[in-house]
Amino acid sequence: MTTDFDNRISLVIDSLNSRSLPAILVLNPSNIKFLTGFSGSNSCLLITTQKLYFFTDSRYLEDSKNKFSSWIVEKYSRDFKEIHQALYELNIHKIGYESKKISQFDFENLSFNSMEIEFVKSDGLIEEIRSVKDVCELHQINQAIEFADQTMQWILNQPLEGLKEIEVSKMIKKQLLELGADDVAFNTIVATGVNSAVPHHSPDDSIIQSGDCLVIDMGAEFNNYRSDITRTTFIGNKPQDFDKIYDLVLEAQEIGIQSVTNGVTGGEIDRLVRNKIEEVSPGFSKYFITGLGHGVGLDIHEYPMLIPDSSDKILDNSIFTVEPGLYLTGWGGIRIEDMVLFKDNQVSVLTKSNK
Repeated sequence: MTTDFDNRISLVIDSLNSRSLPAILVLNPSNIKFLTGFSGSNSCLLITTQKLYFFTDSRYLEDSKNKFSSWIVEKYSRDFKEIHQALYELNIHKIGYESKKISQFDFENLSFNSMEIEFVKSDGLIEEIRSVKDVCELHQINQAIEFADQTMQWILNQPLEGLKEIEVSKMIKKQLLELGADDVAFNTIVATGVNSAVPHHSPDDSIIQSGDCLVIDMGAEFNNYRSDITRTTFIGNKPQDFDKIYDLVLEAQEIGIQSVTNGVTGGEIDRLVRNKIEEVSPGFSKYFITGLGHGVGLDIHEYPMLIPDSSDKILDNSIFTVEPGLYLTGWGGIRIEDMVLFKDNQVSVLTKSNK
C-alpha cells in the first residue's frame, strides 16, 4: 500500500490558501514524517503555494535529493539564511510557522534581518489534516491495534499476583515484539493498588497483591503508527466498591462513544461524560482528573483532543481514544480505554480486548 504524499501536500496548500498564507515552515518531526516519510533527526520543510523546499544537513542531503524528486532539496544553516533566500526569491512577505516546535534562539535566527517578513503562528494547521486518516494510515493503525489487543488479552491471562509492576511491563514489551510490533507505542503503564490512582504512574518495584486494582495501559508501534488501550482488573478478591465504580466508568465510556457525531467538538463530548458521572454519582466527577481522550496516529497524543474546552472537531475518518477514569487517592483508580473510528457518521470500536 503506497502513501499518497502528493495528496497530503495538496491538502496543506488548500489550508494555506484558506488562511491567506503563501507559505508555512514545518518543524514538527511528526508533521515532516507525515508529509514526506522522512524520519531523520534534522530537517524542516518550506511549503509554499509556488514551490516545495526540503532542508536538511549533510548526513541526509544526497539521499534526500534522490528520494524527494518533487522537492527542492538543500542543506541549511542554523541562521536559516537559505530559507530567507527562498522567501526573497519568491517574493513572500508572510509565512506561517510552528511556534511550539521552535526555540526562542532559533526563532530569533529565523526572524533576524527579516523585518519585512511577517511570521504567523500556525500551530495545528497540519495536525488538523493529520486528524483525518487516509486508507494507508488506517491499515497501519489497525495492525498496531491488533498487536495491542492480542498482548492485552495475553497479559491478563497470566498469573500476575506476586510480580512487580516493572516485571509485567517488560513482559508486555517482549510479547508485543514477538508478535511483530516495532516497539511499544509509549512507556507502558502498570499500576497496582494505590498506584492505580495515579493516571500516568511509572511501573516500579511495587508487588501486585490480592485485593488490588490493576490498571494496564499499553500500545504497539508499527510502521510509525501507534495504538493505545487500557484495561482495569483486580487481583484475587475485589477491592470494596470495585463493581460500582467500574460500572460507572464503563457507563461513562459508553456515553462518550454514543455522543460522537460529525463536527462535534472534543470539549463537548468531554463535558457530556463529566455531567453523566456527576448525575449518576453526585460528587464523583471530581475524581475524573484527566481528559476523556485523544487522537492517535504518528503520535500517541494528537488531534482531535477530547479534553475540557477543546475545539477540535470530530471529522470523518478520525481515530481517537475514549478513556474515562476515576482516581481515588488511597483506594485506587479505574480507567477503561478504547480506540474508536468515526466513519460514515458511525462510530466503530477498534480495540476488542475483553473489558
